[in-house]
Amino acid sequence: MDTSQEAENETDAEVSRERQYGFIRPLQNGNLRVPHLVGRLSLPVMRRAVRDHQCLYCEHAGERSGLLVIVFQTVARRLGIPIDDFSRTIRMLRADVLVLGDPDATLLMSGLEAWGASRRETLSVLTKLIEGRDLTSVCTLGHSSGGTAAVIYAALMPAERALVFNPIVDVPSLMNTEGFTHKAKVWARIEDSQHPDEPCFTNLTQCIAGPGRTTRIPTPIHVHYSRRSWRDLAQMSYLKGIESVALQGWEHEDHDLTRYLAKKDVLTDLLIDGLKYDGQQIRMP
Repeated sequence: MDTSQEAENETDAEVSRERQYGFIRPLQNGNLRVPHLVGRLSLPVMRRAVRDHQCLYCEHAGERSGLLVIVFQTVARRLGIPIDDFSRTIRMLRADVLVLGDPDATLLMSGLEAWGASRRETLSVLTKLIEGRDLTSVCTLGHSSGGTAAVIYAALMPAERALVFNPIVDVPSLMNTEGFTHKAKVWARIEDSQHPDEPCFTNLTQCIAGPGRTTRIPTPIHVHYSRRSWRDLAQMSYLKGIESVALQGWEHEDHDLTRYLAKKDVLTDLLIDGLKYDGQQIRMP
């Protein structure tokens, strides 16, 4: 089969999925239109929606638990969580999902462009969206750079908890690390896009436990990291000793931890335990 035929078949498959899962009338929030999907989260549909609209709200079909999981894409525009484990988790928790993209690769430090010109405006839209969806709890989720955004927004909203895998904790130190010099452009975009009236959280401790924290009680954050990856191990050193942070290391040498955990057949259980909110603080190891 030639390349053009393969592309045509792939497009047909995406259209078929859209008919199966079906966008319904977009959620309205003033002039904002959020693509809204009811049913199982489809990866092709999600990619298309986030590419075109920077976001997607996926509502659980059937009896909803009242939990919303906000998942942040990486700067590479990946979900960062294997879709099979993620979909299984969401079905079991009967949760809604809000997927947020990062098209400008700024870790959403300056907010979502489609939702305003600042982080404050993005938080305002998030608050209104949550208030209009009959939700009882909100948790954030992310891997790598998506984990960074998940921690920042969990602290600022605030959310009940954040579950992250190998987040970037100290952005400047990683960007200046040998082998990551190409990320200097990312750091430049973060600095250039930052609203002058909003702090740029270059280190996550600034919004978790520092003067930038806006919540009276710190948001519980559960962090899984690769213990044998020296870059990730160095990043985790900044989080040691913070009471609201639970660190769990894994004997893995690569940054792509979620795929490793999926192969070990433990990721779904970790996601369920980390996202299920019962009104209690997460258990610290």
